[in-house]
Parts: sequence; structure tokens; C-alpha cells
Amino acid sequence: MLVSDLMSTPVHAAKPGDTVSYARNLMLRHKISRIIIADDGRALGIITKKDIGFRLRKNDPDWRHRKIDNALLSQVMSTNLMNLSPDSSIRDALLLLVSHNISGAPVIDQGMVLGILTKTDILRSHLVEKLDIPVQEIMSEPVQITPDHSSVHVVDLIKKGAEAVIVVDE
Repeated sequence: MLVSDLMSTPVHAAKPGDTVSYARNLMLRHKISRIIIADDGRALGIITKKDIGFRLRKNDPDWRHRKIDNALLSQVMSTNLMNLSPDSSIRDALLLLVSHNISGAPVIDQGMVLGILTKTDILRSHLVEKLDIPVQEIMSEPVQITPDHSSVHVVDLIKKGAEAVIVVDE
């Protein structure tokens, strides 16, 4: 099976001169967690919900905070774009996603964005039905915190790779 068989289209994109609030509203409207930043159909970067959340983190003094909503996407987008070819295998796509700890990548052919492949696209496919592994073999322990922990601490845990954080109240 190829990436082109599972990729999502159309790709919701924004321009480098658009604002973070515009990208966030696109994400909310289309129920997606990433926006490709493109110019004339060519991908320049990407911004995700996590990127926006990390930038909102209140670890710096108040005088350093600027209104992120008005920041241009060209200033905050990730330009180190991992991408896939439409004729890549799903196995190669999964290896890319897992090795770079990302949940989606644009599908690009000859510089043009054709689609996007996310872990959700793969999980919704019939490939999952073929998995015959007990859940216990693939599950991991979630990180436990208390209500006294700060949101900055939670962001740090996610940055370090925590996939789930459970708040436990004594």
C-alpha cells in the first residue's frame, strides 16, 4: 500500500504572511491539528497546535510576551519539513513519523503539495484491522502529575516525549 492510497486531500494551507490566529481558526474550523504554510502550492513550513501551545508557554518574564495571535506564520513556522512522496510505502511513512516523533507529514511531488498523511489517516484505514497484537504489548505508562503542577511542567513533559499525562488527585 502506498502513501497516495491513504493521504488526505485537500490540504488546508496558509500563506507565510497570514497570522497565527488565522491558522488556529483554520485548525478549529476543519478539526485538524496542523497547517501547511505554502506559497503557490509549494510547502515552505508547517505549524501545529503543539507549536502554538509551546509558544504560549509563560516561562519568560511578562515584558517578553508579545501577542502571538498577530505574529506572522513566517516567523513561527517550522521550516524543517519532513515530507513524503506519494509513491512511498506506508511502512516507510510510519518509520518517518515515528523516527522524527511527528504525527503527520505533507505529501509532496516535484515540489507541489498533493496531500497530507497523518497517524489518524493510517489508524482509520483497514490496515489496523490486520493488527493482531495484545494492547498490553504496545501500551506505555502515562506520566502522573498532581493538580499542583504548573502548565509549564506539563508542556516540558510533552516536549520530552510524554504521550499522555494523567492528573491524579490524592
